[in-house]
Amino acid sequence: MKREKPEKPNPDFPLYPHIAGKWAKKIAGKTRYFGPWEDPEGSLETYLREKSDWEAGRNPREKIEATQVVASVGLRLADGLNLFLDSCMSKIKRGELGQRSYDDYKASAEKVLACLGRHQPINDLKPDHWRKLYLAISKGNSQVTIGNQVTRIKVMFNWLLKNRYLDREPHYGSEFTKPAKSAIRRARANSGKKWFSAEELQKLLTTDHLVLRAMILLGINCAYGNGDCSQLQFDWVDLEKGWIQYARPKTGVDRRAKLWPETIKAIQTWQEKRPAINNKLIFVTRQGNAWSDPNSCDCAIAKAFQRISRDKEVWIAGRGFYGLRRTFETIAGRSKDQVAVDHIMGHVDQSMAGIYRQEIDDSRLIAVSELVRSWVFAI
Repeated sequence: MKREKPEKPNPDFPLYPHIAGKWAKKIAGKTRYFGPWEDPEGSLETYLREKSDWEAGRNPREKIEATQVVASVGLRLADGLNLFLDSCMSKIKRGELGQRSYDDYKASAEKVLACLGRHQPINDLKPDHWRKLYLAISKGNSQVTIGNQVTRIKVMFNWLLKNRYLDREPHYGSEFTKPAKSAIRRARANSGKKWFSAEELQKLLTTDHLVLRAMILLGINCAYGNGDCSQLQFDWVDLEKGWIQYARPKTGVDRRAKLWPETIKAIQTWQEKRPAINNKLIFVTRQGNAWSDPNSCDCAIAKAFQRISRDKEVWIAGRGFYGLRRTFETIAGRSKDQVAVDHIMGHVDQSMAGIYRQEIDDSRLIAVSELVRSWVFAI
């Protein structure tokens, strides 16, 4: 008896039900099958994992089979890390991981392979290997960067363990660990000043760069970073009532802040000069692009801010636009209302109180905002 083809789970589902009883798609002129009708979710995951290989003319299943053969005698580093990166790519397609995070993992994986060798069996790794790798990632890097590298590398191997590509946790030994918190604190203390004085902010605000002036005000008024300013949309800002509210892109946490009169005026002045480009972003370049790509390290805001900082003679190496956010946290803390400060900054409150708290009264947010404004402008 002929089976009736199922409907797609949703209109955006990229596969179609093939008469063979499988979800399929034509890629590079050939029909590829990704799983039975009964498992559309698993078929989609297989498609997202294999799509780039099929499009590039590679057979991803041959790669997996080869990896499985290798695993029987000892999974190689290159095969294991590629499996992890393939999983990350699937998460990107599902919107669960950003491109920038993937690039960081890939860079760490390349560091591991360059140091220990592509064909090194993972199960043969010993503390001496991890000590060698630690020395490699330590060379020329800060304590914070070293800690981030160690964390990413351990995430990769934990993924392999959880997905049963490894039968035991690697023997990292005693040295392949994140630097001690005290070492990180000392490194930060020696790295120079990371926040701005009120006098430095006043100098920066004399710039005639309309976009950067508005962004600088948002940075110190609302604790906005580069990505926050770049992704800011008209729907999120009420200039008439003087409020701004939306979920922070980095964490998804709702945040709300009272706008200063100076910030409102700066945004309005920019809007009068803004290119007539039909998109939702408040700040756009002359070409209509966003000022900062969340999936890239290339940030026009950072570059423009550095030029203005040098021009106003307040430039300090390592202190960029994000220093405005650090400054807000530093000064706003004087309000002794950390709950309101965290809400403005979009910090996640994991405490039991944070779980039960349903809202924060606007008067508390206004009080924090006015305290910082009074400090900046010596009111």
